Order: sequence, then C-alpha cells, then structure tokens
Amino acid sequence: MTQTIQIQDQLELLLNYERLADFHHDLQFRSFSLRALIVEIIKNNSILFIQKQLQPEILLPVNQQLLTDRKWLAFCLQQIVFNSLKYATAKTKLTFKLVDSELLIQDRGIGISSDDLPRVFEAGFTGKNGRQQQAATGMGLYLVKQVCNQLEIDFRLNSVEQQGTTVHFVFPKTALK
Repeated sequence: MTQTIQIQDQLELLLNYERLADFHHDLQFRSFSLRALIVEIIKNNSILFIQKQLQPEILLPVNQQLLTDRKWLAFCLQQIVFNSLKYATAKTKLTFKLVDSELLIQDRGIGISSDDLPRVFEAGFTGKNGRQQQAATGMGLYLVKQVCNQLEIDFRLNSVEQQGTTVHFVFPKTALK
C-alpha cells in the first residue's frame, strides 16, 4: 500500500475521532443512492484495488435509496474497504451485497483469529494481523462501531482465519426506500 494513502487514512481516523465528540452537530440525514456511494468509494481506492488485483463486485439495485447521514456512512464504508484492501488475498473479489435491509461486504482474505474477534471493536486493539502487518492503529473498527451506534445501524462482522471476513451493516427498515 502506498504510504501516502496510509497517512491519509490515519489522518482521517484522527479527525473523525475528534468530530465524534460533537457528533450530533454534524448530521444531515438525506436520501441518496447506496450503490453510487459504494462506487465512489471504490473509485477513490482504485489504486489499491489495482495494486492488489482485487475485483469489486457490486450486487445492489441501481435505484436503492438510503436515508442516513451520507458523510458518516461514507467514513464507515471507507474504513471497511480500506481494511479489506489491506488484508484481502490478491486476485480475489470484494463483494458488496444488499439482502433486505442488510449491506454485506465480503472479502476473501486472511480473516481474523477467533481469539481476536471479541475485541475488534475496542479502541486501540490491533490484534494478530495488525501487529504482523504493522499498519494498524486499532481505531478504524472502533470508530465505525461508534458511528454506527449513533446512526442506529447495527454493525457487526464475522470472520474465519484464512477464509475471509463478512461485515454486516443492518439499516433500520425505514431507512431503505
């Protein structure tokens, strides 16, 4: 991964950590295309997709609208995509799929050890993968969980070592149109 992109990601984490303290003053709930937001995030990370030879697979309806704060959801999705790019196996797919009111993001990567899974949402926890890669702050998943709690989005993940990770964003049913 390029160091510039890594620095940008860490700066974004720091800034959003600070913004989280005054979260409610920065909200704008509007309807927008979930698919368009995901396409935008993929484009913003295209260099990393190309470097890793990862193919995005978007299985979402074109006209699916979502009512939530776009900026904060974009931050959450960016963190998940960045983690997936960091830990996914080269020449595989990163899949985005909508099932009812649940957005699934699946990678076929190194996965997370069962010992680390219970702690991935703790501030500062890097786990085995983060220590080996030496590219983790331990703040990304923590902040995503905090933001999702504020937006009333159920956020969780499951993972199997050496098989990959599936991230779940379960939106309130009233948020999808």
